[in-house]
Amino acid sequence: MATILIVDDEPVNRFLIRATLVNHNVVDAGDSDEAIAMVDAHRPDLIILDLSLGRESGFDVLRQLRKRGCASQVLLYTATAPDASMKELADLYDARGFLPKPGEPQEVIALVEATLAG
Repeated sequence: MATILIVDDEPVNRFLIRATLVNHNVVDAGDSDEAIAMVDAHRPDLIILDLSLGRESGFDVLRQLRKRGCASQVLLYTATAPDASMKELADLYDARGFLPKPGEPQEVIALVEATLAG
């Protein structure tokens, strides 16, 4: 069972992903400060990181996490199709891919399991 951190400022989005990933230990955070604290406390195997967190972008949070030495795998959670600049930033910060928002439960499970499997 993997530990997965969901970072999204919308509680309903965190709830939906948590309900989908019942076979894993899921923790969540609503902003960057909570995300950093949860990474320090739980050392997640995977982070599902919303790109629109209100006062800062998911890329800002990911940059902070990488600077702190976080080696967790990351899926970027977004309601928009990733463009070239988003893909470039994802590569720069070693994100594993993009998870569409909202995602169908089977799609979320398949992408999470594939990412965890390497």
